[in-house]
Amino acid sequence: MTATTPTTADTALRALELICSGDTGPAVEEVIHPDSVNHPQGRTRGGPDGFRDVVRWLTAAFAEISITPHEVITSGDKVVARTRFKALHVGPFHGIPPTNRTIEFEQIQVWRLQDGLIAEHWACMDEVTALRQMGVVLPSRAEGVPESRSRRPMAARLSMYENVDLDLADQVQQWMEASETDPFGELPGYRGSMTLVDRDNARLVGIGFYASAGQAREADALLPALFEQALDRVPAAIAPALDMRPNSVGLYEIVHRD
Repeated sequence: MTATTPTTADTALRALELICSGDTGPAVEEVIHPDSVNHPQGRTRGGPDGFRDVVRWLTAAFAEISITPHEVITSGDKVVARTRFKALHVGPFHGIPPTNRTIEFEQIQVWRLQDGLIAEHWACMDEVTALRQMGVVLPSRAEGVPESRSRRPMAARLSMYENVDLDLADQVQQWMEASETDPFGELPGYRGSMTLVDRDNARLVGIGFYASAGQAREADALLPALFEQALDRVPAAIAPALDMRPNSVGLYEIVHRD
């Protein structure tokens, strides 16, 4: 009987299974690259031992861990998934004593694979909901933000770009920082963004956050006109960046549950 070679998605999701089972044994080397990085870099050790540290940290704080993947997107050596974390809070977590409460929140996870193993990992998670479920009293709204807006579900729009001119992308980022300009700032419900850069393979994953899925869809329809208007404002040297179009786009809703 011929063994089936795991796909990139299989390997990425296998990492979640190892966390849920608390497995820190030899199976970790079958999933995690020796030089893997768990971003932000420096927060934890790299490689299989760094992954084991994360497993031990989570299983010390939580029991009955389940991380359920919902939408899973694969593009080349990248895997993106919307997952739901659920567990019983039985140990200290970020200084919060155990509450024996069930904690449940949404995550967006991104993996990059190399040689069939996970070489990089990023995660965006709804920690506010987790903290509230642990009994942490947080402000009901940010200063200056209407309460009705702060309690609305958020949506994340993921755009994956292949064969990117990274020098040009760096110039765009430098211009935005120097001019304190965010070209997306006027889009409906826009809450900010983050960019994941795969320099080895000239790929970018752009994640834009919006107050609701409906506003993210509305913003999506407005983006072509926004790029046209931006041509008058951006320096000529970085104008070609406005012609970049994503190879794939996904819309994910992050639901906050108290």
